[in-house]
Amino acid sequence: AGNRGFKFDLIVSSPAKRAKTTAKYFALGWKLEADQLNTNAWIYEASVKTLLKVVNELDDKFTSIALFGHNPGLTDLVNYLTDEYITNMPTCSAVIIEFPFDEWKLISGNTGNLVFFDYPKSGLD
Repeated sequence: AGNRGFKFDLIVSSPAKRAKTTAKYFALGWKLEADQLNTNAWIYEASVKTLLKVVNELDDKFTSIALFGHNPGLTDLVNYLTDEYITNMPTCSAVIIEFPFDEWKLISGNTGNLVFFDYPKSGLD
């Protein structure tokens, strides 16, 4: 699980088996400690509004998080937070969005910049 030079302080995952298993795999690859992998039941089958609430309530001590969840919610969240339009993020997609804020509560619609989007079989490897 290479991180392509990106570093994450925290993983927040849906408690669903596949999402959590994938999150654990990446946590191991990124050499994160056990307390850097959290589950949040609100992520499971969540709407954009619910996912945004999860993000807005993150502790500001974390500067970079990885969110593991489900479609269509995550695809909708990416589209809401950026000026991009992705029709569907395939299974195990990776998206990185940068924000001009130091506080998670400030993140809202169209405040992010999509800097990375890849997925297995995309041909970008």
